[in-house]
Amino acid sequence: MNQTEAGFLARGIDRRTATRLREDGWTLARLKATSKSGAKSAGLNASQIRLLQEEGRPPIPTEALIAVLFTNRFTCCVCRDGKASIVVHHIVPWAKSHSHAAKNLAVVCLNCHSKAHTTGDLVLNLTARRLKDFKAQWEAKVEKLDPRAILDAARVNYSAWNYFNHMRLVELARVTGINLRRLQSFGQALTCKVVDNQGNILRPTRIGTYLYAGGYGIQRYAYVKEMMDEILEGLKVTNISDHLDRGTLPSILTAGDFIFVQGAHTFVKIKGRAGESCRGSRKANGIEISYVFDRKEATSNSAWSMWLRGRQDAGSLVQVRSVRGNKDKLFLQGTVFGISSALQGLKQRVYEMSLFKSGLPKRDYEDMEVVI
Repeated sequence: MNQTEAGFLARGIDRRTATRLREDGWTLARLKATSKSGAKSAGLNASQIRLLQEEGRPPIPTEALIAVLFTNRFTCCVCRDGKASIVVHHIVPWAKSHSHAAKNLAVVCLNCHSKAHTTGDLVLNLTARRLKDFKAQWEAKVEKLDPRAILDAARVNYSAWNYFNHMRLVELARVTGINLRRLQSFGQALTCKVVDNQGNILRPTRIGTYLYAGGYGIQRYAYVKEMMDEILEGLKVTNISDHLDRGTLPSILTAGDFIFVQGAHTFVKIKGRAGESCRGSRKANGIEISYVFDRKEATSNSAWSMWLRGRQDAGSLVQVRSVRGNKDKLFLQGTVFGISSALQGLKQRVYEMSLFKSGLPKRDYEDMEVVI
């Protein structure tokens, strides 16, 4: 999110106005320094001028602002109109609560915001209690949007998954209450001796170059993919593919969260380690997401020999273990649960676009620090 726009939103300006001000070259400092007539010429009304120039309350902290905007998809939690300009509203007014906590903030459109401030008998008022209910219902729905999108995209491309972290997936399935014996593919997997009676994945007595080499690779993939589908049905996952920004991710992620990231990945074998231990990473815009995986758990010969080597367009389902960084870089390290080919509709942002506009030849520049 643009820092200038965030500064306006933090002070109660709606997003559409914040975007227009930024596009017109206005900054918070300039608007504070200009006269009221100058602010009016910028298209601000009296109420907006008071918000920016008088600042009756301190601005919403960036971390809380980004967190509530992101968890509500920058959409009004009441009417859910994605095209309406939104404002960040204090559920319990600041004058009474003095709280900028995310739990006291709601994303509402201008129309619904007026209802939250109206007490007339002829208007359906948005009381604090009703607004909290709307917010809770909308955020619960938003939580399911990203895992549903991953699930749907992976179902369109049945063979999308090039790698599974088999042991961790079984652990996660049990933690989330999935009965592995009830999976439709369990019976055939058991018959083929791909799994044991409890649903644990069995490794062949003689492993070739990768786990799925030899017989029953199809049955093994069907079983593990169905397990992954069941996990995604109930897992909270945040697709960060279009949100690789140092100012955003620390506000929305913490250790233990599950993320999905799609784009140019690099897969390299780790020197000095026996077997097929590899490091996978996604670098873009000053962000680096990395993890270690065993390439022997590739799901096909093409995955083992091609798609999990070098530079590839891929997607990774990762549980974050640590978030650390400095003013120039942000590092996310985690445990990978699955690596897919690029899935349709899960990444729209092109991080190198400004380089193309400058006249550079179209190559892969995603590991450079570019913001558009």
